[in-house]
Amino acid sequence: MSFILEVMLPLYFMIALGYLLARSHPQLTTRSITETIIYIFIPALLLRSLLNNPIQLDEIALTVLSAFIIMLFNFAIALILSNWLKLEKASKNSFIMTSFLGNTGF
Repeated sequence: MSFILEVMLPLYFMIALGYLLARSHPQLTTRSITETIIYIFIPALLLRSLLNNPIQLDEIALTVLSAFIIMLFNFAIALILSNWLKLEKASKNSFIMTSFLGNTGF
């Protein structure tokens, strides 16, 4: 029950707030609501979570190390596959970049 109140309730609150804003203010666009969520609500939720659950240094180090190892593994696999497929240089570079960087848009 605690998980629902502390984690899920704020998430559903943000969804409901976005829905109500869109219904009551038709001039708002999806883009403006999305930007509000990305730049205001998600950082606020993240800061709230960090204040309530401090992160230990060893957890950060393990996370960074794990991500680095996974990226290196993906890079090696992409390099091997691109050579095996005999891709042109531009295609090979694109394939390798998208394989080991992943979805890092934020």
